[in-house]
Formats: sequence, C-alpha cells, structure tokens
Amino acid sequence: MVQKTDWSKIENVFAFLEKKDEGRKLRESEKELILGQRQINRRFFEALKEILETMSPSMNAPQRSVAQSTKALTALKKSISKVPGERPPGCAGDLGK
Repeated sequence: MVQKTDWSKIENVFAFLEKKDEGRKLRESEKELILGQRQINRRFFEALKEILETMSPSMNAPQRSVAQSTKALTALKKSISKVPGERPPGCAGDLGK
C-alpha cells in the first residue's frame, strides 16, 4: 500500500519539487517564496473560516440586530485585511538588501 505524502511538512514539498525538476536543488529565494505562499494561504483559510462562522445562520440564534451585524462585518474586514500580511514574503522589494 502506498503511503500518502504529508504535505503539511515543508520538507516534503521541497523534496517533491526538486525530484520533479530532475533533481535540481531549489534556490533559497524559491524556498522563501513557497514558504510565503503557504503563509498567505493559511491567512486566507483563517479569514474564510471566520467569515463562515460569523455569517452562517444558526438554528438556535435569534436574528442579529443591525449593530451586531455591523460589528461582525467590521471584524471580518479587519481579519481579511491581514491576509497579505505587513510585508508579503518573497517580494521584489527585498532584492536590494
């Protein structure tokens, strides 16, 4: 039986990409870009999860007031604004350093 690869481990991702590209070693900048994309993906996941939890109607919950809905939307906007982070990783702005 073939064992499934654990893609949560970054070493497995790097090994797969290096093997796929005929054994060429990934450059540090490529690794940084991959790590950065994983961070962004995680923040997207967290923001979407929060949206679903906040906006999903519950059978037990009474209707929300306008103030509660506005407060929830403000919190969601703040959460979504965190997705790209303060400094997106692996960006060209780092080349001069």
